[in-house]
Amino acid sequence: MTVYNRPEMVIACLRALALNTRFVDEASVSDDGSDEQCLLRIQSVFNGLPFPVRLVRQEHSGYRLAAARNNAIRATSGDYLISLDCDILLLPETVETHLRHARPGLFLAGDRALLNESDTSLVLKEKNKRARAGDALG
Repeated sequence: MTVYNRPEMVIACLRALALNTRFVDEASVSDDGSDEQCLLRIQSVFNGLPFPVRLVRQEHSGYRLAAARNNAIRATSGDYLISLDCDILLLPETVETHLRHARPGLFLAGDRALLNESDTSLVLKEKNKRARAGDALG
């Protein structure tokens, strides 16, 4: 997962992964030079997740998304990779579906629904409300 100064989106994305019917074995968050406050906020939720998270970082030197993705890939240890940007919230069956359809030499691609700013705020508020209501990810 890649990020630049969007801690609330990374946290929402990690929470969505934690709510999947099949947990990931690990997650790598690759930061493209965010400020220190952003990094601290992101790291604050790692211990409450049901899977390990690695944070890798590169210094900010303009928009370097491809380099950030490559850093995340290098930080992983698994043999199956689901690539995300921090503003992608997976549906609960996504990981399970990916693994069910995985085959050597096959590349699976998903699509997304784009939300406007108002709907995005509502989704994030609802996820935070659920997390505080009993989820250890609050």
